[in-house]
Amino acid sequence: MRIFTLSLLAAIFLAFLSPATAISYSETVLENNPVVYWRLGESLGTTTAVDSGSSGTDATYVGSPQLGFPGALPGDADTAIKITDASTHVTAPGFTLGTEYSASVWINSNSFADHSRHYIFDMRNGGGAWFFIDRTANSSVGEINVRGASVGGDSLFFPTATLADGEWHHLAFTTSVSVGTILYLDGAQIASSGSLAATGFSAGGRIGGFIGSGPSDADHWFDGALDELAMYNTALSAEQVLAQFNSAPNSTGVIPEPTSIALLILGFVFCNLKSRH
Repeated sequence: MRIFTLSLLAAIFLAFLSPATAISYSETVLENNPVVYWRLGESLGTTTAVDSGSSGTDATYVGSPQLGFPGALPGDADTAIKITDASTHVTAPGFTLGTEYSASVWINSNSFADHSRHYIFDMRNGGGAWFFIDRTANSSVGEINVRGASVGGDSLFFPTATLADGEWHHLAFTTSVSVGTILYLDGAQIASSGSLAATGFSAGGRIGGFIGSGPSDADHWFDGALDELAMYNTALSAEQVLAQFNSAPNSTGVIPEPTSIALLILGFVFCNLKSRH
């Protein structure tokens, strides 16, 4: 009986305390089946931004974006890009999205003060969407603007200091005809709007455009770094967005902490063993 109890104790200990590899950020994104997924981790001198999504839509670096910029994911060798001026961006050819979709990305900026609109992406070539930070109305309040095709549009407001702090932040939005647009910052919902539902918004059709810039390079370029841009043919759930954010530190795997249940079981077995002697 003592041998059995010791064996059980050892098994429980190993099951709960031995190292285990957690799912990484990129694996979490891929589980959500992105149509396009540009990790933007290419090295200096590369001209192609490889798409890891289902469409295989490789993009092209234009100008001189800073490749190899330290990325958003701790411990992940994959890097990011920094948009350095109005002449640098990434161009993407057309790809297909449905009538509802989502996007997720990591951004890093020190300031949105230099010019009016900071485009994360602009994909309106024949119908699509654009996602930018607009600070033309008020210097202390930024605007995440999400629009689609030629109708509809959601403008969701937030303090610019929330993002312009030189730190990496995870941004995601989901949009659909039935619900409208929901905006997430670092895994938590911060704004929503139902106006797209009222306008009958549709993101159908082939779209393509710019990453890190908008229709006017002079005042529409993103002043900062971008990493891990993905777009999906579905409206991600709040749980899926949070899972992406929470998986960021897991890029090289983590050792899970023992759960309270595990500790209770271990304590019970230990006390039971001790009481027999």
